[in-house]
Formats: sequence, C-alpha cells, structure tokens
Amino acid sequence: MIFLLLIFLSCELFSKEIELNLGYRTTCFFKDNECQNSYLYLHPSYQYQKITHQKIIKHSIDFKVLDPISDNEETFIDPQDVSFEVSSNYDTFQIGFVRYRFSETFGIQLLDIANPRDYSEFIFNELSWSKRSVFGVNHTHQFEDTDFEIQSILTLWPNGDRFPTRHNLFNPLPQSVVSFQGGIINRPWFKDLEYGVRLKKLFSNGLDLSLIYFHHFPRPSSLQLFTKPEISNSIQTQFYNKQVSSLGSAGSYIINDWVLRGDFLLTFKEPVTSLDVSNQKQVTKNHSQVLIGIDRTDDNFLYGLQTQHDFLLHRNFGGWRVEMTKFEWWKPSLFCFGDYFEKQEWIQVKNQFIVNALKLNLSMDFFNSSQQGIFSPYKNLDRLLFDISYHY
Repeated sequence: MIFLLLIFLSCELFSKEIELNLGYRTTCFFKDNECQNSYLYLHPSYQYQKITHQKIIKHSIDFKVLDPISDNEETFIDPQDVSFEVSSNYDTFQIGFVRYRFSETFGIQLLDIANPRDYSEFIFNELSWSKRSVFGVNHTHQFEDTDFEIQSILTLWPNGDRFPTRHNLFNPLPQSVVSFQGGIINRPWFKDLEYGVRLKKLFSNGLDLSLIYFHHFPRPSSLQLFTKPEISNSIQTQFYNKQVSSLGSAGSYIINDWVLRGDFLLTFKEPVTSLDVSNQKQVTKNHSQVLIGIDRTDDNFLYGLQTQHDFLLHRNFGGWRVEMTKFEWWKPSLFCFGDYFEKQEWIQVKNQFIVNALKLNLSMDFFNSSQQGIFSPYKNLDRLLFDISYHY
C-alpha cells in the first residue's frame, strides 16, 4: 500500500481534495460501567481527478490507522479506498484496495459478500465503518446506447475478518476456548483468489436490477471447534479455509416518493459453525436468505421498513428505522429490529452532532433475547458507543 501512496502523491494535482480526521472511539456497557473496544484513529483521505476529452483518471487514498488502547492488539492500518481508476466512454478499469457495494437495502446488506468485515462489535457497526477492503482489479463495461453493464472482479488479496479478542465481552465463545484469540484473520497474498461478475440493468420503468455471482471465503468466517486427545479439557479452534460460491440478486424500484428494495442470496455448501466438538467433520449446507424493504424520504425525515428471512438458520426478522434529516448539525435516528416468532429484540438510538469541524456520534444499543437466540450472548450488554472526531 505504501508503494501506491507514493505513486498517487507524486502525481501532478489538477483538482484535489485532502481531508484528515482525528478521533477517539469506545464502547461503554451500562451494566458495570466498563469500557472496551477503545482506540484512537487517524483517517486521512485524498482525491485526485484529471478529465481529458477521452478519459477520466481518478486517484483515491482513504485509509484508517487504528491504535487499540483497551485490547491486546497492535496498531493496524485499514485501507478504505486506495485505488487508481481510468474511465473511457464505455469502460472503467480500477486497481487497488477497494470496498464494493452490491446491496440495495439498509442495515444488514447481505449481498455485500466481496469484502470481509470487522465483527469486533458483532453486527452493531455500520458498514461504512466495519466493511474491510480487499486488494484487486475490476473492470466495468457499459454497452453502447443501453443501460446495461457488466462488472468483472478479481481479488488478489481477500483480506480477513476481524473478530473480538478473547477477553472482549462481545466474544460469543466461552472462555474455555483457549486457542481462539480473536483479532484479524491473516490471509496470504496471491493465493485463494476470489472472483465474480455482476450484471446490472436499469429499465425504463425505473426498475434497477443486478445479478451477481461470486466465489469467495465464507462471510462471516466460519469457526471449527474440535478437541485433541493429547490435550485434556481443551477446545481448539480453526477457521474454515475453503471457499464457497454464491448467487444473488439486488433490485430497487421507485414509485413516486417511495423506493422498494430487495436482496436475495444463495450460498452453496456454506460451512455451519457448531459448538458440538464431538463431531470432527465440518458440516456444509446450502444457505438462502432474502431481504425486502421499502423506504421514503421527505423534507424532514427518512423512513424505512424491512423484513428478512434466513431459511437455513430459521430466522425471521423485521425492522424499521426513522431518521430526522431536517438539521445540518443534528441527525437523530431510531432503529428497531426483532424476530417475528422468538424473543429477539434490538433497539438502537443514534445521535450525530456536527459543529464546525467537530463530529460527535452517540449510539445506544439495547438487547432482549431468549436463552438460545442470536442476541443471547449480548442480552446483558446494553451499551453506549462514543465516537468523537475532529476534521481538518
């Protein structure tokens, strides 16, 4: 990545935009006033664009340097978008560290399988923060005089998910799992390449439809648990390192002030994590999910309503959100998410304040869960997320 940075910064600047954010982020639990996942971060970003008669050249440098101060992790760099892009009349070529977006929905965005994620706070982080980039190349071709395009993607370094460290309260595994230390999964360069293709068509009636095929590591990474006879009373762990293939589709349709959205994803032979250490064979099953939603934006508010169904894990969730967009300096929002048939509830209250160069995010999460539900490891972990940053 340093090599790319040097190349981009040495270019003659025809038009540029340089930004720098310094921030502090932490999670405080209401139960015992303990704070975890605390770190300082530096977030510089730089944009360069040159327009000629035949092509557009873009350079992007956008990355975060994170320094954990509450967990046993080393400082690490998380590139957001460090890439070089060339566009002509009908073709766009890009190389670098990139984050893709395929989903048309808010919240879970289950189709965004081309990138790993940061699960150090489970699913609570927004994808703008938790989605981790991969290094690769992609090419998009738009067919002449049509609204149809095809995008081909080749990932040369798939990167890895980031999980809670062993003693972090967000770690759902019991402390007896001594071999699982959490942190970032390290994957080698130029090995186990990921690849895929997306077909996208915008119809005259307003329907925007995409079809996606992708060959990738499981998202999230699947953990295998097993025992070793020579080590008594110890559970060992390893990540499932075989890749899977997925088919998906995303669509949106505009009706006056309303937008209908939907995602569908089918992953073939996806590994299933099990706490049964007596079964040494990895179980794989086809995994299908569907998410349908509707949202509306007016002068003061954004409204959203979604339903999500996971046919392998038998989860049936509904969610809704409302966000006030009236003020530039204050953006409050409320999000509710729950299972139709089981005791699984998640409520999130967010407030974002922007005063000149200072930005403050306060997010409160409240959980209610049955003993074996998806939120059961977190039912006593109601928390406040505090994030403050200064923009230069």
